[in-house]
Amino acid sequence: MQNQVNAKRGKLLDIIQALTQKTRENGCTEAEALAAAEKAQQIMERHGLSLADLEAVDPVSDCEQSEIKISEKRRHPVADVAEAIAEFTNTRSWYMEKPYWCTNQDGYRLVFFGLPGDVRIAIYLAGVIRDAMDLEWRFYWAVNCGLTPVRPNTARKNFMDGMGRRIAERFNSMKRESEGRNNDCKTIVLRKKNIIEEAMKAANIKLYAARGPCFASYDDASYAAGNAAGIHVSLNAGELRSRGR
Repeated sequence: MQNQVNAKRGKLLDIIQALTQKTRENGCTEAEALAAAEKAQQIMERHGLSLADLEAVDPVSDCEQSEIKISEKRRHPVADVAEAIAEFTNTRSWYMEKPYWCTNQDGYRLVFFGLPGDVRIAIYLAGVIRDAMDLEWRFYWAVNCGLTPVRPNTARKNFMDGMGRRIAERFNSMKRESEGRNNDCKTIVLRKKNIIEEAMKAANIKLYAARGPCFASYDDASYAAGNAAGIHVSLNAGELRSRGR
């Protein structure tokens, strides 16, 4: 059984690796990011570990931790979507800040922890979503710069908040749809959560609530624009329409 699980896991990781190599280096729209999420979900449903496979998993040795650098100088708003990504991929996530006294180039990072296939999908999606948020913001500000009295930082923060909220909602919706298609899905999710809890306990990993960034200014227009980014895009399999492409 363990050999079969290892073979299945190896095939899954090869497929994920092929998927990640297709990521656009110059960014992507929200539509493309969510299409990538649907593709990742299909891969996990088709090639992921079954409930029987999970019984052979050793929480201590079979879980892994991986991280993605999301920015250099400041916290990137994709960190606000990390919880939804983790829930979607059956992983755990946390955010690592760059200490004020740190002079190296580590920057700001998102960490994902769980089974290898799930973690690599989560890392992939975090990168795709980060790039999508940056590109959609550039589209918006190229049109609206000079047309609003709002400061650029205020507009960007509100736009990213709106877009992050929308993406998280879409991830949650896709997760519910997946659970509706697969009778074992909820049981698999629960089993993975137990595996991760055991693995984190064995590794002495403890998570604490972090204080969010202080922000007082609010701009309805920027938030609404971010929330609406890609709202009319079709996400049906094999069909992708997005602006600017």
